[in-house]
Parts: sequence; C-alpha cells; structure tokens
Amino acid sequence: MARHLFGFPKRVIGPQHPDLEAVIRESVIGPGAPAQPLIGPDSKVASFGSCFAGEIAAALTKNGQRVANSYIAERYNSAFMMDAFLASILDGESTDAVDTLFTKPDLADVSLFILTFGMSLCWFNANGSLVVEPGKSHAEEGLISAMRRYTMRQTSVEQNEAAIRSCIARISKHFPQAHIVVTLSPIPMLAAVGHNSIMVANTLSKSTLRIAIDRALTGQPENVHYWPSYELVNWYGGHVESAFGSETVDSRHLKPEVIDIIIRLFLDYYVAKPAAAAAAATS
Repeated sequence: MARHLFGFPKRVIGPQHPDLEAVIRESVIGPGAPAQPLIGPDSKVASFGSCFAGEIAAALTKNGQRVANSYIAERYNSAFMMDAFLASILDGESTDAVDTLFTKPDLADVSLFILTFGMSLCWFNANGSLVVEPGKSHAEEGLISAMRRYTMRQTSVEQNEAAIRSCIARISKHFPQAHIVVTLSPIPMLAAVGHNSIMVANTLSKSTLRIAIDRALTGQPENVHYWPSYELVNWYGGHVESAFGSETVDSRHLKPEVIDIIIRLFLDYYVAKPAAAAAAATS
C-alpha cells in the first residue's frame, strides 16, 4: 500500500465554504475509501447498529437499493451486543436478550454489511458477566433501575477487538464474498455510572472502541473497510461549526445538515452511479 503524507487543514472553513467537501474528502476520508463503488443497482445491503446504520439504510432505500436494517439502540450498542446479535441470526446461538430485542432480518443475497458500533462502557452483573441489555428505557428511571442490579465499567481494547473480529469472522463465514463496512457512532453516551464525568466517560468509551476497531481491521482482507463518520463529526464540530443540536434536534443528536454530508459522501464513494449519470459527470 502506498504511503501518504497528510497535513492538518489550517484554513478557516465555514459550513457554506465552497471547499468544505473537498477538505473532508482529502483530510478526513483520504485514501481509505474503496477505489470503486461497491453497491450496484441490484445490490442488497444489511446495516446493523444505531445512528449511521439507520440513516444510511433510509438513504439507500430512497436510492432504490434493497436494505435489511436492524436497529441497535445507543444505550447497548457495544461490540459485544453486535457479536451476540450476529451469533443469533447467523449461527443460531440464541440468547434471551437478543431474541426479545430483534427479529431476524432477511439476509438473502446481501453483498455488503454495515456495522456501526457505539460504546465500550458496559454493564456487568454480580458474577462479572457482561449484560448486553440492562433495560429497555432511555429514561432516568431505567438507568436507576439498572444501577440497582448491575455495575457499569469500561471494557478493554483487547476485549472489544476480539468482539469486533468475531463479528467480522461470523459474517465472512456465511458471506465470504460480501464487503463489510465498520463505523463508529459519533453520538455521545446518554449517561454513565462511575467515578468519571459523562464527558470523560464518553471520551474513554469512544477512544477504547476506536483503537479496538483499528486493531481489529489490521490484517483484514480488502473487503473490510472503515468509514470515518466519527472523525468527520469531530473535525466538523471542532473546526467548522457545532455539529450537534439545533431548533429541531437536541444536543446529543447531529444537525440534519451534518448527517446529509456524511450520507452524501458515503453514497458517492460506495454506490455506483447509473450509467447515464456517470456519463454526464465525465463529459
């Protein structure tokens, strides 16, 4: 693989700057996207997770693609929950938590899987076993109820790497020709229980998971990809304008215009344009 030298963009760029998208392509996405689109007009895509997985499923459906989407709520969207979910739907290793949360999606003819992971700060029961679903409520009373029964603690990079590798291996076993796109949700945690503030806890949770993703993807075949939606949001929010909160969404949710950028660029890199459109773009 060719080596590249990248410099951090120093220009001041606002949300309406004509070079905004070009800077994202060069400095955020870089050479990590596939050289050729992976999704054709007849392709079927499966998207699992929260946030990006749901948004891209809606966009692909609108684009005419066949999509199988399974939403995994942010409050338990860990690599461990994803692995348990895939173990159930692909390998028949059912568990009560997974069986009560999800229906089995139709995965016939899927050629690309999108896995969005969200957190590595997880709940454990009294005997030290991980609890993939502590409760069914985002509300404060749901969290308080979970606190009475479980302990929340940070999982390790190694544990998350193993779970992510297991997710990839399960898909590759059943769909050896399929492409897999891994992404990290930029949505911050709702709440944390422990000795750190929510900001510190969220940073530790996301950082651990991001390192685990990087390690898990090291040495993977060329059909496994990373899409930097997390990095795009971090750069945009720190150097362009606030990426979160508006009159229509709260401070934990992305502005619609930021979601539009992420989705538009993903479609541009991953979805093949119709022949007529492609010809017009090159003429």
